[in-house]
Amino acid sequence: MGAALTDSVDFGAYPGATMASKTVSASGIATGSKVEAWVRCVDSADHTADEHMIENIKFVAREDSIVNGTSVRVDAYVTNPPGLDSVTADGRVYTDGQPSLLYGTWNFYLVWV
Repeated sequence: MGAALTDSVDFGAYPGATMASKTVSASGIATGSKVEAWVRCVDSADHTADEHMIENIKFVAREDSIVNGTSVRVDAYVTNPPGLDSVTADGRVYTDGQPSLLYGTWNFYLVWV
């Protein structure tokens, strides 16, 4: 039997990060379940529903992280980082400047069968 829930992930305080993860309590999820996560367009503590709709963010429910009957990890990341070209002081290489960053909390749906 499938199930669904809603939750949020936090990219931290401004200026934020390119990726965030959350381990979500998912009672009844089973190893081998098929899982999916996607943006939920409702206001969060930090962003409006409209910002959720237009932001370049992707949610991924990680099947490889399922703990039988307990939890699953959801990763969220910016989908528009620039290409690679020039090196920063920390050794990272970018073409169009630093990648886009997200900050604060963003809402998502999670389903599994």
